[in-house]
Amino acid sequence: MATALINAAVHPHAIPYFTHYPLEPIPNQKFVTVEKIATLVDTVVVKGEKTVSDLTNLTTLLQAIFANGKAGGDLVIVMHGNDAGLFIKIGPGVGFNVGAMRALVMGLEGRAEDDITHKLLKLTPADWQSLKAQLLKMQAMELNRVDLRACVVGKDVDVMYYLQKVFNCAVCCAPKAYDFYGVMDLGAPTKDGKVWEKWLASHVGANVQTFPSGRFAYHHTISGNSIKVEAMTDSQDAASEWVGRNLPKGNYKRGAIYFHGLTDKKSPLIFAGDPRYRDSLVEAVKGAPMPKIDPNAPITP
Repeated sequence: MATALINAAVHPHAIPYFTHYPLEPIPNQKFVTVEKIATLVDTVVVKGEKTVSDLTNLTTLLQAIFANGKAGGDLVIVMHGNDAGLFIKIGPGVGFNVGAMRALVMGLEGRAEDDITHKLLKLTPADWQSLKAQLLKMQAMELNRVDLRACVVGKDVDVMYYLQKVFNCAVCCAPKAYDFYGVMDLGAPTKDGKVWEKWLASHVGANVQTFPSGRFAYHHTISGNSIKVEAMTDSQDAASEWVGRNLPKGNYKRGAIYFHGLTDKKSPLIFAGDPRYRDSLVEAVKGAPMPKIDPNAPITP
């Protein structure tokens, strides 16, 4: 059983998604089951007003792990990411990239002096000691799996190696494609041919799937880091059949469909129930040899 820690400012639909579909696919035809959901909330001030942040502070993540995780347990962490790492803030101007994670690991393992580590991470000595204690406490939990659902984090072998080292989990998993969540509003199901003709004409390239109970179609557009999916169906039964084919087993009954999947932003969407979903997941396991990395990799925001 897994706990999902979700930055809802980034993926608000991930919360109802995992509520409806708690089975998250992992490699080797397996799943982790999300039994508990908690949010990761940080705030920033923009133009004089406080607002929730897309960026998660490392200390916020650690406190959420302590409050909601368990020793030897599984975590699913949903947040922003890229092929340089996770959108996590360690300190002022210091993100969660290879250079910073390497500094963390060296400091935690005692292979670098504290006086050097706190300077590399741009932390005060006291802040580094506090963070170090929290990280060591997390590592002592010896988590089983940490499944990261953050865009393209799995593309870089160095990033994956150091993520596993920082979390000290048996397995760290992340996608090498872009991760997305959303909701489809089905509107009023109809078999009216003219309505379908008009909808398909205004949604060129829509994906149309046919079931014994009727047709289901969706059309997606991607703008920056956001995705919009519009849908059309003959009947509620056809919508239910589409869910059964494209999403993991869940508790969908009727109405709007919350979804999750992966995309390379060029090919058709791969939803989480599609067998190809697992093809885009990458794992780093404890004890794997260190990849060839640049020991002078910069520590950047």
